[in-house]
Amino acid sequence: LSNVGEASINNVNLVLEDTDPNYILNDSLAFLSNIQLGVTETLNNVFEFTINEQIPDNSLISFVVNVTSDEVSASDTVSFVVRSPKIEIINTTFSDANDNILDPGETGTLHVYYKNTGGSPGFNLTSNYVPQDSYITINSVSDNTKLLLSPDSIWIVNLNITSNAATPYGFVSTVNSEINGDRSYHVTQALPI
Repeated sequence: LSNVGEASINNVNLVLEDTDPNYILNDSLAFLSNIQLGVTETLNNVFEFTINEQIPDNSLISFVVNVTSDEVSASDTVSFVVRSPKIEIINTTFSDANDNILDPGETGTLHVYYKNTGGSPGFNLTSNYVPQDSYITINSVSDNTKLLLSPDSIWIVNLNITSNAATPYGFVSTVNSEINGDRSYHVTQALPI
């Protein structure tokens, strides 16, 4: 906080104003006894806020800082970008002992490729899968936990699946992919098979 005025200012109160639903102010007050003319005072660890854990990646959050003293009052807006993980399915492949195409009655491995396209790592991730019809059975899942998925990193999960013999040729089944992680991270994506 810089005093660029014409004299010292006394009894300086700073109040952080809540302007964004993506955070909660826990401590929004700070005080300085005075700021001499031409002096910059640094206030460390004076404000505290909690950011919504479900905030989208690259969100801009803003605060209004209101400053009052015995001599003057002013306000300014401070903004910054918040980063979070954004884990997306970027590809799938299928492999079996035949032609690498899942036909009715066949069993094979579906490889699901995820990428963290967000600006922050994902921690302690677990993926779960829920078939949306009776034509797909998930026999087992491997590599479906990830301690750390850094930005721009790939994670491959393998599902051993069986297509029901009564599946109509050309039918596209859907499995919901659900990823959960630390900091209340959750995303559900449709996975066509």
